[in-house]
Amino acid sequence: MLQEKRLERENRMSRKAKIEFFLGLGVFIASLAVYLRTMTPKLGWIDCGELTVVCATLGVAHPTGYPLYTLLGRLFALLPLGEVCQRVSLLSGFFAALGAVLAFLAVARANPPSPERLAGGVAAGLLLAFSATYWSQAVDQEVYSLTACLIALVIYAVFRWADRPSQRGLAFLAFLGGLALGNHLTAMWTGVAALLFVLWTGRKAVLNKGLWIYLVLFALGLSLYLSLVLRAGCNPLLSWGDVRTLRHLLWHLSAKQYRVWMFASDTATLSANAGRFLSLWIAQVTPWAFGLGALGAIALLWRSRSRLGFLALVFAIHTFFALNYSIPDIDSYFIPAFLVWALLCGEGVAWLLGLLGRKAKSRGLVRAARLVLPLVYLAPLSANWKENDLSRNYLPYDFGQNALASAEPGALVLTINWDLYSPILYIQNIEGTRRDVVMVDKELLRRSWYFKALGEQHPWLLQGSREEVRSYLALLDEFEAGTLKDNTEIQRRFIALINRFIHLGLAEGRPVYLAYNQAMDQTDFPGTAPDLAKIPCGLLYRLLPGDSLVESRPAFELRGVFDPGIYKDERTRVNLSHYPKMGFERAMFLATHRRYAEAGDILKGLLSWPINRVTVLRTLGGCELETGNLDEAQSAFEEMLREDPLDPVAKSGLEEILRRRQAAPGAAK
Repeated sequence: MLQEKRLERENRMSRKAKIEFFLGLGVFIASLAVYLRTMTPKLGWIDCGELTVVCATLGVAHPTGYPLYTLLGRLFALLPLGEVCQRVSLLSGFFAALGAVLAFLAVARANPPSPERLAGGVAAGLLLAFSATYWSQAVDQEVYSLTACLIALVIYAVFRWADRPSQRGLAFLAFLGGLALGNHLTAMWTGVAALLFVLWTGRKAVLNKGLWIYLVLFALGLSLYLSLVLRAGCNPLLSWGDVRTLRHLLWHLSAKQYRVWMFASDTATLSANAGRFLSLWIAQVTPWAFGLGALGAIALLWRSRSRLGFLALVFAIHTFFALNYSIPDIDSYFIPAFLVWALLCGEGVAWLLGLLGRKAKSRGLVRAARLVLPLVYLAPLSANWKENDLSRNYLPYDFGQNALASAEPGALVLTINWDLYSPILYIQNIEGTRRDVVMVDKELLRRSWYFKALGEQHPWLLQGSREEVRSYLALLDEFEAGTLKDNTEIQRRFIALINRFIHLGLAEGRPVYLAYNQAMDQTDFPGTAPDLAKIPCGLLYRLLPGDSLVESRPAFELRGVFDPGIYKDERTRVNLSHYPKMGFERAMFLATHRRYAEAGDILKGLLSWPINRVTVLRTLGGCELETGNLDEAQSAFEEMLREDPLDPVAKSGLEEILRRRQAAPGAAK
């Protein structure tokens, strides 16, 4: 009899394990399928180009280096699938889907096990998978999906350890904490919350038994950072920070150059960040599902206050740090908080199903609810689809390609726009396109490691500027260390170095360009090549001794620019605004050289862009008047009056058209 009961219990557990396995697999497949369907075909903005190059070449990325991401990215980059950029995007999608499975398990495996908890786990996993910000990091080349996956694994491991405290479980947590820090330093805040949870639950004895073992395992996970030193010694294509020395390694690992934006916000900035967070928080799972998180928190308060306290710590610490970190792309730093909320939403679904099971008289109704309620994830899936569908989005890649198309062969191009420089890193070094163009990021010239990279890739540039480089580097070390008391002299030497690069390029017979103007750089631009004319050519300004006419007709690839089905966030809109701005400047330049017909053609094309139409029409009308196209000029001025009925230029233009027509031979009196 006892043996029969034991076999029955084992069979029941086996059935539960199978159901759990297939549900978890379903969460993974559903998430990954959506990510693959919405994944970018090329590159995303910001760091995507740089990180793809680093993964493909085993380089050293910007601080803090992200060694775990780099090593895994290298493995994915070797897959015989598609292009290199698509393989690295696959890494993001894979670990985002795995993170969703961990969210499922964190809710589904909580004691006591029940069908309601499985349904809540499915809801938690898919709500996280299709939440707006989490999803956005799963479809291009970024480090945050791997970070979120590791944080989800830490949370799951903490819950499992809380159910069955053991030295082995704590040892795993210690190693995992070091490993998570080996991808992104923000994982430390989850580690702090986990440590406080262990102490809070009163299990200090387990912690004290093998403290040295935990420290060794934590250091072992953290030892991935040594790979940065090893790779830096191999002179990879990108070796950010030159971490071969201990001082530079510590600067890199602690993100020294970014500390200026940490905890430096004023009240207005903090208030704006808080408002941004609140709007993002609600939008993650849509208002329809948002309330489930509050229900889950209340349910967890009664069921397990220690777990609720741990999740609240993770939420609060990560949010506090993100609110006090003043960078434009801060949204991804809120992902751990949104992960916690997805878990609480899953708890809310489990609680509602449990309540229904206790109150409902019909078992069929309960079973139907278990199937239907987890479908709450359909709300964010539908609401967030357009925003995160990058499947036809070539905009960052084409932005880089079009900038290169604007440059003549062998050109030297100085830029301050990372959204331009980053994709060009990939285009030149992985695809091997337009490697004749020498790209220099002006802002990276404020870092000593960059001169080593320039010297190896473009030795002529540093050899011909030896004195200016030596003079500038003499103060740059103090600047990087934070010991330079007066920035006046280093700024003077900085501008002198830039101007030397420009004049050296011209002396070498190279076309020289700037990819920025005074509106973009009010500090350095006024002193940059003041003796040279800055002639708009495509997306660049060509520098020449005189304001002479320069031919420039680059063929731009504008895939998706005018497609309303492609979502364009603020960063995208800012970058796309360079096209009409530079086009208008080119038209004005041509008009000053009496090339009115060419200027008019450009201005007509600009009317398709979101630009000040009155200004464009005013200039277009003037160009058409100069070429004698009175009908075209009349059309432009009349459209101006529809935009602004009192515009004096439009009225004056129409009067001039009337006068010319009346003065024409054979005109009616």
